[in-house]
Amino acid sequence: MKSFDIKTKIYFGDNALDRLADLPYKKALIITDPFVVKSGMLQMITYRLNDGYTEFDVFSDVVPDPPIEKISLGVKAMLDYDPDVVIAIGGGSAIDSAKSIREFATRASQKEVALIAVPTTSGTGSEVTSFAVISDKSKNMKYPLADYQLLPNMAIIDTDNMMTQPKGLTSASGIDV
Repeated sequence: MKSFDIKTKIYFGDNALDRLADLPYKKALIITDPFVVKSGMLQMITYRLNDGYTEFDVFSDVVPDPPIEKISLGVKAMLDYDPDVVIAIGGGSAIDSAKSIREFATRASQKEVALIAVPTTSGTGSEVTSFAVISDKSKNMKYPLADYQLLPNMAIIDTDNMMTQPKGLTSASGIDV
C-alpha cells in the first residue's frame, strides 16, 4: 500500500480566491512582483482581504531568480510590518521569495507566521514543496533551501489567476509542467 501526506491545505477551482475573505489572520504581508501589481491582478486578492477585514501591506520587489539582496529587503519589510500571514502571489520566483523571506524573518523574530501561496503559473509546483532557490549574483551562485518549514500552510489555485497571464508565460508554464 502507498500513501502520502501533504502539509499544505489546497483550495482550488473557480472562485477559490474567495477563501481569502475568510482567513483567521488580521494582518497580511503580500509578496509579489511588479507585473502582478501593474496588471491589476493584485486587486483580485486585496478586495477579498478587505471583505474579510484583513489589513495588508505589499512587498512587490520580487524579480526572477530571487537575489539575496531582494530577500534581505523583504525580510526587513516583514520584520517592520509584523504580519500574522504572508501571502505569496505569482510564479515560482514570488513564492520562493516569500518562503525565504518568511523563513529568515521568523528565525530572527521567533514569531510563527503562516504562509499562503497563490500561484499564477502552473510550472514550478512551489506552492506545495519544501524547497526554495535564492541567488547570489556576485558569486554567480544559486543556493537551494530545503526545510519542511518552507512548506506553505495553504495554497489557493484559482483558474482566474491562470487565465489572466500573457500567452507566452502560459505556454512556458505548460512546458514546465
